Order: sequence, then C-alpha cells, then structure tokens
Amino acid sequence: MGFDWLVTVVLGLHFAYVAYVVLGGFLAWRWPKAVWAHLVACVWAVLIVGGWVDCPLTWAEDWAKTFAKKR
Repeated sequence: MGFDWLVTVVLGLHFAYVAYVVLGGFLAWRWPKAVWAHLVACVWAVLIVGGWVDCPLTWAEDWAKTFAKKR
C-alpha cells in the first residue's frame, strides 16, 4: 500500500487544478470576487506551460511514485 494513496491524492489535486484553470472563469463570472484566485491560477499555469517554473504537483507525484514502486 505504501505511497499509493499519496499518488492518488496528488493526481486528484492535479485534476482539480487543471479543471479550475479551464472552468474557473465560469465561477468568476458567477462570483466576481473569485476572479482574483482564477487569475492567479491562470498566471501560474502559463508559467508552468512556458517552462519558467516547475509544477510542484508533478514533482510531488513523481516523488510519491518512486516510493510506491519500491514496495
């Protein structure tokens, strides 16, 4: 069992983040105060896709996978 649960949790967080970047504009449309959180998430996504920063969720997922495989 080891770190398998951690891989699943980080993968779920990854999915939630990507879904928020893609669909968060609709939340910001409904609740205007949410536009700032969505703007920060989008800027962070552009920095990751542009290669200027590394995604901490990818790092955590890879780290957990290395320990999950050692069992």
